[in-house]
Amino acid sequence: MKKLLLLVCALLSINILSAQKNVLIEEVTGTWCNNCPSGIFYLDSLHHTYDNVIAIAVHTKGVASDPMAYEDYFSKMNLNSAPSANIGRRYTAKNVDKWFESVEAEMEQKAKAIVSVETQFDEAERLLTSIVTIEALENMSGAYRVAGVVCEDAVTGPAPQYNQANVYASYYINMGGFEDMPDPIPANRIAFDHVARQMLGGYEGETGFPSSLVAGQTYAQTFTYYVPEEYDHNYIRVVGILLDSQGLVDNAGISQYANGKDNAAPKFTSSPKLDAYAAVEYLYNIYVHDSDDKNLTITVEEKPEWLSFEQKNKKHAVIKGITNEPGEYDVVLKVSDGETETLQQYTIVVNDPLTASWETLGVRGFSTVGYGYILGTCSFDGKIYMFMHESNYPALYEYTPKTNTWTKISSPVEEIGYDGDIAAGTDGIYVTYTLKSNNVIKVKRYNGEWSDVDNIGKIGTVPKIAVDDNNVIYDSKDTLNM
Repeated sequence: MKKLLLLVCALLSINILSAQKNVLIEEVTGTWCNNCPSGIFYLDSLHHTYDNVIAIAVHTKGVASDPMAYEDYFSKMNLNSAPSANIGRRYTAKNVDKWFESVEAEMEQKAKAIVSVETQFDEAERLLTSIVTIEALENMSGAYRVAGVVCEDAVTGPAPQYNQANVYASYYINMGGFEDMPDPIPANRIAFDHVARQMLGGYEGETGFPSSLVAGQTYAQTFTYYVPEEYDHNYIRVVGILLDSQGLVDNAGISQYANGKDNAAPKFTSSPKLDAYAAVEYLYNIYVHDSDDKNLTITVEEKPEWLSFEQKNKKHAVIKGITNEPGEYDVVLKVSDGETETLQQYTIVVNDPLTASWETLGVRGFSTVGYGYILGTCSFDGKIYMFMHESNYPALYEYTPKTNTWTKISSPVEEIGYDGDIAAGTDGIYVTYTLKSNNVIKVKRYNGEWSDVDNIGKIGTVPKIAVDDNNVIYDSKDTLNM
């Protein structure tokens, strides 16, 4: 009996000492940051490669803005660039290619305790209660602290605020699919995971941890947080963190989602196109996201016969077609990860066929410069715009129907520019032209004021451009290289 008891104790000791060390990686990122898609890619790769890596994405407004920015958290991290990361708050990795090395080094650190997290969510009050439990693996003493972080997966939002800058557009090596996406990535083509929403107990953690714990003993710290209405509790989890006296992460744990599930439901990131015209093709590019990086299946549960459907890859499908019959047509789409599914239901209103007749807009001679010619026209927000070349300078005009006049808005540049084109997106007017001084192609957007479009600066001949419903810019060769 004594030998059996000793054996049981030995086995228990081995089990405790071999308990999993979870590695916490806190990444600095931002929607404004051109290089941050590499951080997103590496963070997700670590998270999905190792089951003991816990990821937190801390957004900062940086040089521009970010709707998910958490400046208080960022200011505590002692990092001044993005993408960069703290691994276990022991290793600082400013280059993404060092993250795997630093994570594997942190895995070699011995954890003195197990960290587990349980949550309860009151939907009526939107009150999230988190219990972070610390189980000592060995006798512990010292100034330990417990902290928590509320994180949200699958975060989406409107353009342009949630557009992601992307320097890797048309990149020559694998960057997790970002090389096949435009710059910027439209908001309806991307969702953000691991987004830090709220620190619990502050960055340094709560005081109150016992001065000593005997191996096998537990300590529990309870945190409460009222989840804002704009946060989706179905994608919210809580990270529990045990910090030692030096502020280093001894161990970490993560809860289920606040809905009590381990698996995040896939999500539609795109919004359907609701209006159409008879005899004109209807086209909706469908984009989906899965925080667990599972292979997704997109299907049509209901659609009119005149629409066709094709899934392009695990995150993209297309539904399109033409009808000559005005009316309302119901569509139900489904995306499934094999465990859970999400529906997108909407109604297409097909309007009467477009009719047209010629009429003169404005009067001759509205441009008073010495000479000029039209580079292109488009319509946006119910208005007509004309992009012109006037005495070597590009200029934008707006047509006002009430007065039947053309008004010069402004020039996108105060230096000489040649050639050019214009196209309308959902978030403004896009123009392109070439500077005489250096033959650099410029791309700008106008929506009340001028702003630069990322990934400009090519040298060459100005292409003809088009902009789709996702504000993806195509050149005359139909490639995403603008």
